[in-house]
Amino acid sequence: MSEKNQAKNAAVQKPLVILLLGLTPAVAMTSSVLAALGIAGATLAIILLSNLVLWALHKAIPAGVRMPAALIVTAFFTTAAQMTMNAYLPDVYQLLGVYLAALAVELLVFQQAEETVSGRGLGKSLLSGLGTGVVFALVLVVTAALREVLGSASFAGVEIGFMKNYTIPMLAQIPGGLLMVGLVAAALQAIWPCSLSGVGAAFEAAN
Repeated sequence: MSEKNQAKNAAVQKPLVILLLGLTPAVAMTSSVLAALGIAGATLAIILLSNLVLWALHKAIPAGVRMPAALIVTAFFTTAAQMTMNAYLPDVYQLLGVYLAALAVELLVFQQAEETVSGRGLGKSLLSGLGTGVVFALVLVVTAALREVLGSASFAGVEIGFMKNYTIPMLAQIPGGLLMVGLVAAALQAIWPCSLSGVGAAFEAAN
C-alpha cells in the first residue's frame, strides 16, 4: 500500500502529521499549559461535533459544495465554542484570544471535516476525531510544559521556585514556540517516521 493510501485509510494520523496540520495553535498556544489545554479542548469539541453533523448531512450535500459546507459547519461550532467559553470560562477565553476563532479554518479541523463530508462512516469519523483530538492535546501539553517550565519557571501557572535563575525567556515568546515545535517535531519523526502526505485540500494546503 502506498504512503498516500496509508494516510487516507489510517483511523488516526501519526502525531507528527497532526502537529504539522495544527501548526498555528501549536506555536501560538503553547506558551502555557493552561492555554494548550484550552485550545486542545476546543479543537476536540469542534472536531467531534462537526464530524457528527457532517456525517448526518453528507448524503444531502452535493459533491460540488462539500468544502464550503465543511467550512460552514466548522465555523458554526467554532462560534459556539467561543460563546460557551466566553460565558463559562472567561479567563480561558481571554487567554486564547483570536486563535480560538481561527480554529474554524485550522487545517487539522478542516481535514477531519473534509473526510467526513466525503462519506466516511460514523464510527470511523468519531474514532478519528477523538483520536486526533487526544493526540493533538498530548503533543500540545508536552510542548507547552517544556516551554513554560524552561521559559517561565512555572507549570500551569504555578511557580517553580528553583527554576527562576535557569530560565530561557525566549521560549515563552513566539520564536521560542517555533524552536520548541521544531524540536518536538524532530523527536516525533525519530520515533514515528512519516511524511506529511494525504488526500484532500487540507494536505494540499499544508504541503
